[in-house]
Amino acid sequence: MSEPDNVVGKGGQPARVILRGSLRETMKAPPTVYRTVGGQDFFDALVDRFYDAVERDPLLRPMYPRDLRGSRERLAGFLAQYWGGPPRYSEKRGHPRLRMRHLPFVIGSAERDAWMEHMTASLDAATLADGTGRPLPDEIRAAMFDHFDNAATHLINQPDATPVDEGPPAPDVLSVDDIKARMADGRRRLAEHDIPARDVEQRLAWKEARGVDTTVERRGLE
Repeated sequence: MSEPDNVVGKGGQPARVILRGSLRETMKAPPTVYRTVGGQDFFDALVDRFYDAVERDPLLRPMYPRDLRGSRERLAGFLAQYWGGPPRYSEKRGHPRLRMRHLPFVIGSAERDAWMEHMTASLDAATLADGTGRPLPDEIRAAMFDHFDNAATHLINQPDATPVDEGPPAPDVLSVDDIKARMADGRRRLAEHDIPARDVEQRLAWKEARGVDTTVERRGLE
């Protein structure tokens, strides 16, 4: 089921958006969510508030590039498209592949909770981007929260990523046993996530472009 294209209700108030059926079915309907919240301006503001908080977060900030302008643009574009806006994100970036794109980062429950804290705060502060300052409809706020909650949990790749005791520092020179262990761990993780070879190569290239030594990982692919 879907709402009609006209999303303005009586008295100029925004029409109530009814999210029936699966989220996939809702996204195939006319882009009433995107239009109701005010279009791209809404998602730009939502993402700006989120990244303003990330800038000050000691746990999350190291995971992002120094210049956050690209990160802001990509996330705002993805969310706008996901909720019924123009497919500009896919035109530039292709399939989102969210889990694959986040594999290079250590994401545990602490990182997930910090991400959700900032996004929830931004969502709570959100208003319709129509110049009226009216609050976000409850059903849209709830649907967006569920999406963020599910996505953040899905991206966890190391449940124990933030141990209390990190142990001794890694040796400057890896032993043969260290190398074998890392190679075996790399093969195991690839098998668990069933990552296509081309995606693995993209991930390694991404690391190498940032000065990360991928010798051990490449040996694990031989």
